[in-house]
Amino acid sequence: TPSIDPHYEFTPDQARLLMLWESGITKKKGLLISGPTDCGKSSGIEQFAARTGRQVFRIGCHGKMEWQEVMGTLQFATDGSTFHVPGPVPSSMKAGGILIFEEINFLPPNTVGAANTLLDGGAVTVTETGEVIQPDRDFRICATANAIDQGDDAVLYRGTQTMNKALLRRFLTSRAGYLEPQREAALLHRVAPK
Repeated sequence: TPSIDPHYEFTPDQARLLMLWESGITKKKGLLISGPTDCGKSSGIEQFAARTGRQVFRIGCHGKMEWQEVMGTLQFATDGSTFHVPGPVPSSMKAGGILIFEEINFLPPNTVGAANTLLDGGAVTVTETGEVIQPDRDFRICATANAIDQGDDAVLYRGTQTMNKALLRRFLTSRAGYLEPQREAALLHRVAPK
């Protein structure tokens, strides 16, 4: 569970969206937040988790990632046998935590497509052990992305992939931006008054 940053401010719209997502009223387990670099996409989720006492499991997405990376790995024991170490997906599902896919649109379509089951609230099977994991009722998924609409700023974010419409429809979506100059100045004055 992240620590509370006493200086973090939620906008009213951001707070409403997070509470709606957390409540499960919409039946959508996923929240997709797009926006420019360092505008607070992930920190907003982390501060929400800090204030609600939720665990956060983060996945840094990249273009060569395979689904097995987020499910877990096989490790060798000292006696030569193997055992499975759960990855962030099964761990967050069991804990009822918040799973964050950082920059989800870096994932290749064949990898990110596996998330459809999670977003639909379905169970996943750990291939190595055969264990079927049902998601805790509090389990939620968040994804962040730059240039999600492949607009004019897409050239600034090389390596991003166009996301499948079926995947996008499974998310509540929101666009984050930088603080307005007056709010940023007020925040800086509170944090560092001198």
